[in-house]
Order: sequence, then structure tokens, then C-alpha cells
Amino acid sequence: MNTNKTPKLSTWLLWSPLKFAGISFLGLFITTFLYTWITGGILKLQAPSTTLLAVLLTLVISTCIYFMFKRIPKFKMDQRSFISIINAQTIIAAVAFSISAYFIFKNAQQIMLYLVIMEAQKSIAMILIGMLAAIVCLYMIGMLLCGVYAKYLRARELGIPGWKIILSMPFGLSALWTPGYIFKEDNAKKTSLQIKCKWYNRVQDWILSSKTNTIATFVFITLASILFMGLNSALLTFILALIFGIWALQVGTSNFLKNIGKSYSNTIIATNIVLVALLICFRAMVPPVQQPVQQNVQINISDIEVTQTQQ
Repeated sequence: MNTNKTPKLSTWLLWSPLKFAGISFLGLFITTFLYTWITGGILKLQAPSTTLLAVLLTLVISTCIYFMFKRIPKFKMDQRSFISIINAQTIIAAVAFSISAYFIFKNAQQIMLYLVIMEAQKSIAMILIGMLAAIVCLYMIGMLLCGVYAKYLRARELGIPGWKIILSMPFGLSALWTPGYIFKEDNAKKTSLQIKCKWYNRVQDWILSSKTNTIATFVFITLASILFMGLNSALLTFILALIFGIWALQVGTSNFLKNIGKSYSNTIIATNIVLVALLICFRAMVPPVQQPVQQNVQINISDIEVTQTQQ
């Protein structure tokens, strides 16, 4: 899995997600513009198909994801490299989401008023803000997707076939990469990933110095992921980690690692299929929510009165 390029932590955290954000944003914008121009300007369709547009945009995003994964330098995803990537991505995503949520909740009234004024004025500033927000969101998505790819590579290093890893998604993936996070390798200080930050290297030394520190860090990043993945995702990760821990204690670490690509991964695939089937059945049984009737309301700038209060 080696290439001529030296794998760097900055590739996984910054450059690959940024390239994905820029290219995918341009692709989505151009696709939407051309579709609107062709259907409305050339074909003169009164009601263009939104389904077809959604399919086209999905193809654009899927293509961008494929090329992002293809251009990331492949390397031996050892435990230290894997922990370095996953920890950093989780903390960055959690901090970014926390700052965004705090800013939005604290300034909700001002933001809503500003959006109303911008909508009434049809200002270009609102469009620019929306474009910037879209690029930031695409960057965060790209970074998290890089994390999923790192988990895939780590599971492959444990000897799990690629098709089994894919079939374990989305609900069972954490059960396959958790062993690669927890189990200590013979040479824990060996890494294929270039990390220039000295203090971050010292943090990794502390995490890998004992299994207690590794497990504690795993618990911490799983709890931190609640901020952007939700409580259900964290609970599922803990449940699958518990299953993995019980299984490993029953058969022993060496036997577990030798057979992780067989009975263990097969069980996780079956669990994932059951969970997906239950989710589909639940969604099918839930009655559709009726949307309230919307009325067109015109807002004039003269109707908006802005007052300032002294604190």
C-alpha cells in the first residue's frame, strides 16, 4: 500500500478536504446552473424534474468523493497513524460545530433579522454568505469522509476483506475499526504518517503508553462525536465496542485478531443488515407528516423597524 508520496497528517485534515470542498462546490454550482438554463431557458419547462437534478448532484458528489479517496496517498495504516488522524478530525469537527452552534444561538435574533432584510433587498451579500457557508460545510464533510476512509484502511490492515468492510456500513463500521484503535501493536511508536507538530506527537506517546490511556481517549473522542454525529451514533459505537471487548476476552487477543476477518466480521455484517432492515421498516410504518399550507408574504423594508436596546 506504499506510494512515492510521504503521507502527511495535513493531507487528511486540511488539503484533501479543502480540495474536495472547492471542486465539489464548483461541480454542484455548474451542474445546477446548466440544468436550470437547459430546462428553463432552452426547453422552456414549467416544472423541471427535481428528482433528476438530485440524481445529477449525487453523481457529482460521488465522483468528487471517489477522486478524493483516489488521490490520498495510501500507506500502512498503523495504530499510531490511525489514532492521530481520528483524534484530530474528531476534535476539529467537535470544536467547529460547538463554535458554530454557540454563535448561531447567541445571535439568533440578529441573524434572522439580517436574513429578512437581505431577502427583502435581494442583496448579493446573502448569496456570498450562503456560498461561504456551503464551502465550509463541504470541507467538514470532506474531512469526516477522510476519517471514514482511514477507518477502512485500518480495518484492511487488520486483515478484514474490503467487501466485508463495505457491507458493515453504516452501522457496523465502528465494530471493525475499534479493535485497530484499542489493540496495541508491537512497535507502538512506529508510524508511517508524517506529523511535524511536536506537542501532538507527545500526546500520541501518552495515549499509546498504556491500554488504559488508549481506552480513555477512545471514550473521550466518542463522547466528543456526539456534538456533530448525535447521541444515537455514540451509543451504537459504545455498544459495538462492548461486544468487541466481550468477544476478545472470551477468545483471547491473538485468536481474535487471527479470526477478525471471519466469524467476527460476519457477525457484524449480519447485525448491520438487521439494523438497516429495522430502520427501513420503521420509516415505512411511520405516517407521512402533512406539511402546513404556506402563504406568500411580502416584506417591505419600510415595514421593518430596528430598535437598539442598551444593556
